[in-house]
Amino acid sequence: MATLPGKKPLIRLADRGPNYEAPLEYFRTPITPNDEFFVRYHLSNIPEVDAKTYKIAVGGEGANGQTEITLDALKKMPAYEVVAVNQCSGNRVKAGKVTVSGLAWDGGYGIRAVEVSTDDGKTWAQAKMGQDLGRFAFRPWSFDISAKRGKVTVMANAINAIGQTQTATLIFNPAGYHNNVMQRVTLNAG
Repeated sequence: MATLPGKKPLIRLADRGPNYEAPLEYFRTPITPNDEFFVRYHLSNIPEVDAKTYKIAVGGEGANGQTEITLDALKKMPAYEVVAVNQCSGNRVKAGKVTVSGLAWDGGYGIRAVEVSTDDGKTWAQAKMGQDLGRFAFRPWSFDISAKRGKVTVMANAINAIGQTQTATLIFNPAGYHNNVMQRVTLNAG
């Protein structure tokens, strides 16, 4: 763990480029506070720019063309706020209670439902869904378990608005993204 200026302690994965992850316990609400948000730069050498002359190019497949914008011009544009997920992981549940809860998200369609299994995926039941803050946002969910004494493994599977579900096994890629497998947590009911 390491503490950066203006941040709570984060998990240090690398110093250059900076790569600090948020611990699981920070994912308890649909909106992650800035001081708990991860820090990641994809450049090992952070460039220095002159804010007076630097321009940002905006374009791509979804645009009608390409344009360049100065920082001053950008500051004069109207500001918009969108609740959106910017975290690459899966659902999280908290252990030790009869009620398990977590946060679900996807690539931008929005979460329709979360299913929970306590028998290794043989049967699934619908979780209670929390407030939907938009298609780019975390979606809270909770599920009451009638746990018998001993260990029980809880699995969570999110379903987005177009019916896509999480995978049972990780689809590996070198960048580490797409880690959206069904999450499991083992509870010890005492």
